[in-house]
Amino acid sequence: MPRQIRLPSRFLMLFALTASTLVACGGGDESSAARPLDRTTTLSAPGDAVAPTPSTVEEKLQEAARLNSLELDTANRDAVLSPAESNAFAGKSTSLAAVRKAASRVIVWRFYNQYTGAHFFTASESERDATRANAALQHLLYEGPAFETSNQPEAGLSPVFRFYNVQTGVHFYTISELERDYISGNLSQFNFEGIAYYASKLPGEGLQALHRFLFTTRGFHFYTASASEAENVRNNLPAYRYEGVAYYIPAGSTLTPSVKEASRLLGQATFGTTDADIRSVQSLGYSGWVNDQLNMPIRNQYYDLLLQANANNNPLPSQTTLDNTIYASYITAPDQLRKRVGFALSQIMVASVDNLNPYQVRMFGGAAYLDMLEVYAFANYRELLEAVSRHAAMGQFLTYSNNCKADSKGRLPDENYAREIMQLFSIGLLTLNSDGTARMPLQETYTQTDVSQLARVFTGFRWDRPSGTSNNDPSFWRRAMVVDGKCEETGAKAFLGTTIAAGKGANESLELAMNQLASHPNVGPFIGKQLIQRLVTSNPSPAYVQRVSAVFDNNGAGVRGDLKAVVRAILLDPEARNADKITDPQWGKLREPVVKLMNWARSTRATSQDGKWAFGDLRNPSNRLGQAPLRSPSVFNFYRPGYVPPTTSIADAGLVAPEFQITNEASTIGYINYMQEVIDGKHGTRNTGVISSAYAGEISLPVDQLIHRLDILFTHGNLSANTRSKLTAALGSMNASTDALKLLRVKAAVLLIMASPEYQVQK
Repeated sequence: MPRQIRLPSRFLMLFALTASTLVACGGGDESSAARPLDRTTTLSAPGDAVAPTPSTVEEKLQEAARLNSLELDTANRDAVLSPAESNAFAGKSTSLAAVRKAASRVIVWRFYNQYTGAHFFTASESERDATRANAALQHLLYEGPAFETSNQPEAGLSPVFRFYNVQTGVHFYTISELERDYISGNLSQFNFEGIAYYASKLPGEGLQALHRFLFTTRGFHFYTASASEAENVRNNLPAYRYEGVAYYIPAGSTLTPSVKEASRLLGQATFGTTDADIRSVQSLGYSGWVNDQLNMPIRNQYYDLLLQANANNNPLPSQTTLDNTIYASYITAPDQLRKRVGFALSQIMVASVDNLNPYQVRMFGGAAYLDMLEVYAFANYRELLEAVSRHAAMGQFLTYSNNCKADSKGRLPDENYAREIMQLFSIGLLTLNSDGTARMPLQETYTQTDVSQLARVFTGFRWDRPSGTSNNDPSFWRRAMVVDGKCEETGAKAFLGTTIAAGKGANESLELAMNQLASHPNVGPFIGKQLIQRLVTSNPSPAYVQRVSAVFDNNGAGVRGDLKAVVRAILLDPEARNADKITDPQWGKLREPVVKLMNWARSTRATSQDGKWAFGDLRNPSNRLGQAPLRSPSVFNFYRPGYVPPTTSIADAGLVAPEFQITNEASTIGYINYMQEVIDGKHGTRNTGVISSAYAGEISLPVDQLIHRLDILFTHGNLSANTRSKLTAALGSMNASTDALKLLRVKAAVLLIMASPEYQVQK
């Protein structure tokens, strides 16, 4: 067995700190000429080989690198799109469009070579599996997925070629045909293995550079897609000679995130970061984790949980039972992304439980409505819009259940829902470009005539609740509204440029109206931007919105309105995953109060002693959070997506900050006071000790490690040096001589972290 090489300490440190951000290009694409990795006789440690004269090899490698740079520079200089290509790719580079559209998109897998400190990459699942199973190759440690690319030729993409260096036992990758030919003709120790996969020679929107270094003392290459990592290597590791850009891969496609990067995704996509979730993201990668969540079946339906609690038969029903049921699910359910998106949708397509009757089963109406939003969260938008429009809770909240057609006495159909479904649930007030900006000159999307005509569609619907139904029977909330023939309008209805012909009843008219609304070009940017705001950032760039809108219009398979594809596009977009955005003062969003409380419960592994998670109604801003699910004061939610805090630097910069509409001095003090009670397990006299955390993972840690752990769980590794210094001083001054005092220190640390600006603003 080859002997193990002892690597320089700084080399080990580099790989220990940055293993999750190192990206290299590799292959073994089963459709190419590459053969499976099975070299029990040739793979050896560098020290066992007789190397050529180092200067000769280094000079040849230097010439090869020059040819690679020359070819990329030439391709960039000569790149001209044909008119057909320009139209097809809507102004994007052909390389980006090809990568984004490629049906042949594949995962590239990564191994760490313990003998050399290098990485091996393959896009072949069979080669991956054979390598893991080969006893003679156990020095290649499997590290999981690295990033995504295409394994088929596409317009604008070029093949990446793979070589195996028999003297170093390391693979080499290049996109340059000039470099490929030069190495084949001048460096006989490099065995050509064929095409690995396909990438881009050209930079472009949504692409990131893969940087390439030669480790001169060992004769193999190191690759990274992190610009900051490349800069660190150039400044601090002189043995690594920078050779420029290897080629370009999709930004945000890196699939082996660091702990910080994994935590940051979880902050956007869940109700709180946990150790297990971090491990899952690192194991599956960004795309794999998101796909796993998107395909996870729905769990913990609220209506069923209320039935199990016999909530409808309590003579004095507690109206906070629903609140607590929601919190329990948000904290404990495994389908976190569905819960988070369902919460976002409940703030776009708002129905407040406080407006529902009969009182005895009011909470079941809210439960059934939120269940419906979560069921359709990853379905088609057109289906979601119809499900909302037929729901008994929405029918009562926006006053169109029992809505009748016009009559001879001058009664007209209620216009409430017709107006709000356009203004808030689908197309918005102004005609938009696909990037979410208002089309100029400004033009309203609908008129009062459109409202009045669309209102005729929403006539004839009533609850499916037969006369004599007990007030304790909540089952009607789960049934779609039915049609009362005496009230439905069967005349023609003309709105938004379409006409529903006379003779169409309520059901058929509603379906046709849904078709018209869901096909409106405004829906993609209008709904897509709001989902970005709820999950990622308050002020996404127009390019970000346009990319998400394009996925809404076409999921890649010709389907419009695929919310699963939209959510995936939002979370995996280059802007969402780009760590450089962390330092951008205009990037990010204020965390919502409900999300912050759920963060605490999940990240500290809190438990509810009686299983009820009795946080109750959290709307009071002076001593609670100023927000609660399904308890909005109006159809406009607790805050509007376009809210601008007046007389602030945010306003001066032309930005929006929706959550600031419920944030002021009083609510901030209320939040800190309430969280102090919660963190201490005393969130209310009646509930003392019911919900608490033992902080078992934190109590024994010294101050620096405690801060580091909470930084990962709550602020995703983004605490500033200034905040860290203040925390260190404050916590270091506390007496921690006993376990009880250590616990107090941990609680103080959690409170201070959750009050910090780095936590308040999600980056």
